[in-house]
Amino acid sequence: METSQSQAKNSVLSNITNDPSIQSDTSMKQGSKAYYEKDDLFLNSQMPNEQKQDDEDESEDEESEEEGIEIDFPRDNAQDLVQFLHRELNNLQNMEDGQKRKFALIKMYQIFVQAKNKAPNRIYQELLPMIQKPLFKRLSDKVEKCREIAALIIKEFFHRSDDITMSIPYILPILVERLNAENLEGTEGLPDVMKPPITQKPQVMVAQTETSEEVRVVLAEIVTVIVSQTVFDCLRAYVDQLVNIVRALCMDPFGDVIIEGCNAMSELAQNGTDQLLHFSENMGRSLFTSFVSKHAKVRMAGIKALYQVFFCGVWKYNANIMEHLIGFRDPNLVPIRDFYDVSTKLNYFAILVSDRSTVVRDLFYKTIAGLSMKLPDKKDHEGRLFPYLISGLYDHNDVIRESVFDLIEELGKQYEEEYEKDIRELKQLGFNPEWTFNGKVKDSDVTLPLPFIHRPCLGSRILVRSYVRRYLHALYKEITDWIQENRERASNLLLCCIIYTEDFMTQFMDHLLLSLYKAVLDKENKVVMKNIPLCLKLIGRYCAPRTYDNFILQAIRSELQSYLPHTQAGALKAFGYVFYGAVEIIPNDENLDKVDNLLSEFVRSVNEQILDSLDQELADNLIYSLSQIIEILSLKQEKEFNIKQWQKHEKDFFYMIIRCLGVYHNLKMLNKPDSDHVIEQKKLCIKLLNNLTQVSSNPEVDFFESNLRSYFNEQFETEEVIDKARNWAILNHRWRMFYAVFEFLEDKHFQYYLDSDAKITIQDRVGQIISAILKNGDSQNYNVKYLALTQLLPMFVNKSIKIVNPNLSLVYLNILQQAALTEWKNPDQKLKNLVLIQKQHHDLLDLEGVKLNAEVLEKFDEFMLSFEIFHKLKKDSIRVETLKIIRRYLDLFITQIVTQKGLNSKLKLFSKLKFISQLSEELIKYLTDYHDSVREQAQLLLTDIIREFLPQELQFDQEQDQLLQMLRSNASVGFSSQMTQKLKDAAEMESAMTKHAFDDPQAFIKNIVAIMMDETHGRENLILIIKEFNKKTPFMVLNDYRIAYQSNSLRRVEILKTLIFQ
Repeated sequence: METSQSQAKNSVLSNITNDPSIQSDTSMKQGSKAYYEKDDLFLNSQMPNEQKQDDEDESEDEESEEEGIEIDFPRDNAQDLVQFLHRELNNLQNMEDGQKRKFALIKMYQIFVQAKNKAPNRIYQELLPMIQKPLFKRLSDKVEKCREIAALIIKEFFHRSDDITMSIPYILPILVERLNAENLEGTEGLPDVMKPPITQKPQVMVAQTETSEEVRVVLAEIVTVIVSQTVFDCLRAYVDQLVNIVRALCMDPFGDVIIEGCNAMSELAQNGTDQLLHFSENMGRSLFTSFVSKHAKVRMAGIKALYQVFFCGVWKYNANIMEHLIGFRDPNLVPIRDFYDVSTKLNYFAILVSDRSTVVRDLFYKTIAGLSMKLPDKKDHEGRLFPYLISGLYDHNDVIRESVFDLIEELGKQYEEEYEKDIRELKQLGFNPEWTFNGKVKDSDVTLPLPFIHRPCLGSRILVRSYVRRYLHALYKEITDWIQENRERASNLLLCCIIYTEDFMTQFMDHLLLSLYKAVLDKENKVVMKNIPLCLKLIGRYCAPRTYDNFILQAIRSELQSYLPHTQAGALKAFGYVFYGAVEIIPNDENLDKVDNLLSEFVRSVNEQILDSLDQELADNLIYSLSQIIEILSLKQEKEFNIKQWQKHEKDFFYMIIRCLGVYHNLKMLNKPDSDHVIEQKKLCIKLLNNLTQVSSNPEVDFFESNLRSYFNEQFETEEVIDKARNWAILNHRWRMFYAVFEFLEDKHFQYYLDSDAKITIQDRVGQIISAILKNGDSQNYNVKYLALTQLLPMFVNKSIKIVNPNLSLVYLNILQQAALTEWKNPDQKLKNLVLIQKQHHDLLDLEGVKLNAEVLEKFDEFMLSFEIFHKLKKDSIRVETLKIIRRYLDLFITQIVTQKGLNSKLKLFSKLKFISQLSEELIKYLTDYHDSVREQAQLLLTDIIREFLPQELQFDQEQDQLLQMLRSNASVGFSSQMTQKLKDAAEMESAMTKHAFDDPQAFIKNIVAIMMDETHGRENLILIIKEFNKKTPFMVLNDYRIAYQSNSLRRVEILKTLIFQ
């Protein structure tokens, strides 16, 4: 009814708003249980309207009699009563004195309305023609109180009179005038061409003669009495005026007036029925104002009136009303104005579906159900009504959901009765869908989400199927809409549709699954996250795998023509839910034949297409699918269901989980903390590995342990494969898998043998892999090497330290040896990592992680030689720490090996070792270092070498002892040639005995003395070293003295002379 100002100057209506949010900022409290009862007015109208009206009249009479006032007046004769009121009737016509009119009306009000003992109804009937004209005129009185009292008196008269037909011609023009109910559209008299399009927006009266809201309420009550107590044949001549009046009341700005106006329209519609056919559209549009009211009582009154109005426009105008209600417009008919001014449509049903008031929503759903069941032309509207009725199945209120489910069941039963012939064969032949396994799956075995307490009846399923095609394609778009509320409602509606349509969804599988691939990835809306998995499970339950396997598997393999970025990830996640639903319903006496090929193809597709390109998103979705598969298999196994056909894939599932775990270590590998999501996913992976044990072929053995050997044998079967670890990238799948498996290893696992010959253990293989990673390869993947050094090695030691043995210690040392040889990005990085390696040496020794025996001495000798890399560094702190570490290893070697042997065994052992002599030569260089701390550590280490690796004080025979005494006594005067030769021979003998410790012992002593001569600080240690040499190899020291004496090196002679003879 929207008109331009130039075309409708006399219009008394105005649009309320273009925003539907005007509705419901306050809600009516749920106070009446009547709206939840099954015998609602719209569903089971068992009480006639006349009887209801009589009951209301009696109750009002009783209340008025109890609350009335005592007043004397002639009650039994109308003429006497008119005579009694003669003065008041005259005063009513006094247009000069408003007080007289007012008091006259008050007196009449007391007699006819407030009196405790009123006159009989027949007196009212007889009096009405006598006093109606003065009373009706007072409705236009200038005094508001006079108008109000007059209206109340008229209402009382109409209420108590049996026949008010004679009053209608007089009262209606006054009501039209007071309510401004003439030419509401403002288009009366205009040609049809000039009339603007009918508006669909709610409108409100803006120009009313009667300004008092209280008076308009009473006038509305008068209209209700008129249309409810008068036979419609008597109203037919005034139908235009009556319709305009009730429309004006329904579009009043005041809520109470709208409520009473809706009641009047409801009564008028019930009274006139199909005789109001041509007025039904305008009557329905006038109710739009009530639908957007802020008060729940007003909206409820509008819904009730709408129900009755629909029965007036059967077969002709109901479709127009419905189009206005749902905001439909033929896309082929576009008003010219829309090209210049954007217009919107309101969907009043959608507004009522989301109403804040519980009782309003409940009444709305029952009204929809009532129209679907009782309208003669219901088939024309079911397609538009049904989606809104189904919306009640996911209402926020549990009672409403249950009520709507019962309503749909009633509709289904009605359908079965109406179309009994069409479904007779279906019932009599006992047809069972494929998913029931020839009837083995009973309705009682089917579990559905609330409010579906049981499987819907056949009629309701057929009914929903007949209309789901109309709006299903729209759901594909809505379910991925950017507005959360739209996605939520679409998911709810889709879930309900699948429950009703069951295997009928097969024909929509292609587009349906594509839309679900994106929706299943939703992580924002909890309702969508709950509904979409349920939808997929129900699809898997009701539809045969052959109907959807290609759509899912091709999406996983990225082979669909309609491929989108979310398709592969969504299909991967959706598969688990579909598989869950497919297996869940299988009877216990069946097996997995139904899904065997589906699962095999899934495993093949994942192995070929997913694992090599696995990232965190794909890993998440793969884990979700695996969790669903394992969960349902575990549940079925508890019910003694045979799942042996699955067990051929258990190893594939193990590798999938491990690969996903490897992906979740990415952040850790990049030295970043794990997010909360990654932590949760890791826990889920660990849970899945534990659950795999329950459904594996051997539940008594831990699944991880049973597959551990096969993992190392398959992934690292040859030395060549292991050696490739040197070139692993940070995101290489082998590296990530190894890291993930390594975290699960415990001390007992390291002792497992990988071959039948019991030669190689897991600890050996782990050591080989870590060492291989640290080797210098063609591609320097520093991040992997750094992680191996900083994380894997410490973890390896901590996990296996409880079972440490010489062989395991050798594995530790080999890794540290290889780590020292690793090249890094730049010298600074290398220096930093060497410091870290030194710390790990100390930590290993602190943990007593080095155990030695005779079998590993050769490898230990090689390890000690590897410290050469540290000797080349010039940083004093590294050199000092290196000497400390070497000293600790020497102490360990002496404690565990040397102290347990005799002299000959020691010399034999020392002769096989190369690191001692090499170390001694390096120490000579350290003794001349610039830094005092380096020289000090070198002196202490050299002292330990001389003490422990040179023979203890020799036991000379008598001839050797005499020679030694003779040489010392003649040292100050020189030696004869004979004594010189004997001295040389003795020195050569001692040199040969100390060859294992020094390459050239005689030259070493010479260098030590020379260094002491130049040393200004720390000479005490050097003196101690020379004393030790003098004690253990006296002839070599004397021979050095001889050489110095002969070469006239006076200072050297003096120093040696002092030390020798002390």
